[in-house]
Amino acid sequence: MRERILAVVAAKTEPHRKFKQLEELTGVKAASWKAVCEGRQRANEEHLTAIASRWPEYSLWLLTGRVAPGDGQISPEVEQFQVLEKRLRS
Repeated sequence: MRERILAVVAAKTEPHRKFKQLEELTGVKAASWKAVCEGRQRANEEHLTAIASRWPEYSLWLLTGRVAPGDGQISPEVEQFQVLEKRLRS
């Protein structure tokens, strides 16, 4: 779970202010995100709900590690691939 949360953080925030930016995007305190990302705290319902609410396309992947692109359920990696693929087609 922590690895998937880290992937969301890397994909959706700027490295130099990632925890503050996550707080702004989700309403969950920056200190809480930092503790989760550093492994000092386990992700809880608040963290999972915040990610799923802000980025619903990651819900399935966040909870199970699986994607279903045909149903709009992707991961940050799939999203990056889709963006790259679209750019190459243009």
